[in-house]
Amino acid sequence: MATKHNVSTTWRGLLATIGTAVLCACSTTIHTDGQIPDAEKLARIQPGVQNEAEVKKLIGTPSSESIFGPKTYYYISKRTSQFAFFDPDVQEEKIIEIGFDDGGKVDSIRQYGLNDTKEVAPVSRTTPTKGKHLTFLDQMLGNLNKYGAGASGRAGPGGPAPSPGGPGGPGGY
Repeated sequence: MATKHNVSTTWRGLLATIGTAVLCACSTTIHTDGQIPDAEKLARIQPGVQNEAEVKKLIGTPSSESIFGPKTYYYISKRTSQFAFFDPDVQEEKIIEIGFDDGGKVDSIRQYGLNDTKEVAPVSRTTPTKGKHLTFLDQMLGNLNKYGAGASGRAGPGGPAPSPGGPGGPGGY
């Protein structure tokens, strides 16, 4: 009887451990990417007053900078939640855009949120390439004798030794 009780207790303990592991694995995970500057520091930035270096000193290095057009800093942050193995859901997204004029002074400050995003649909067309289109059979038959024992340019039985000198040298390519 004691053996039967110990086995039953062991199974209960094992099932409880597995159940706990499954529940922990299915918990929601919150993940934050990027940074959003402190609101008080951001409020100190005034158009026409600070330059690029002062903005970086006050609120930090931007997440991204424009490479075309007028100089613009972007501070980007996104918070997502994910339950178990499902795709993550975007909970919050903030973008702060600070534009600079030609003199390097702050020109504009804009804030964007999740409601300001736009869905972009990729184009499904393909770009044609020039050249011969090889079928599977063409590829297989084309490689039959490429690496055989008598293939040129390879040392081995029936094949000549590679020419000395390499590119541009005597007997080169």
